[in-house]
Amino acid sequence: MKREIDGFVVNRLQGALLIEAFKLLQNGVAAPEDIDRAICDGLGMRWSFMGPFETIHLNAPGGVSDYVTRFAGMYQTMFEGDTKISDWSSALDQGLTSYLDALHPQDSLPEAHRARDLKLMELLRARRAGDSRG
Repeated sequence: MKREIDGFVVNRLQGALLIEAFKLLQNGVAAPEDIDRAICDGLGMRWSFMGPFETIHLNAPGGVSDYVTRFAGMYQTMFEGDTKISDWSSALDQGLTSYLDALHPQDSLPEAHRARDLKLMELLRARRAGDSRG
């Protein structure tokens, strides 16, 4: 970490997710089991082997820059009034693009997509073998 902050990084990220999970529950959008399942069967599977930035880099055909161009406005609108959403495009120049392009260069994104999907299939198989939810 570059500097110490209250709550540390993991607790702050979990807190952001919990704030939205409680809002969804309190507003009658979803039941607790639906919210848990959305994370467990959705992002949680990816997040077990890659972080949020690598996830979005692989979720748009042109990588993280493409993701920010496509979806930053949607997130801004979705959370307008709830919290201040930073200018995501400025983060691209603060090392985010160079980090992700070094990890998965643009010309190797299809290969990275396949590798991600194979890991997800392995996780699903393992869950089905040892979990009644599978």
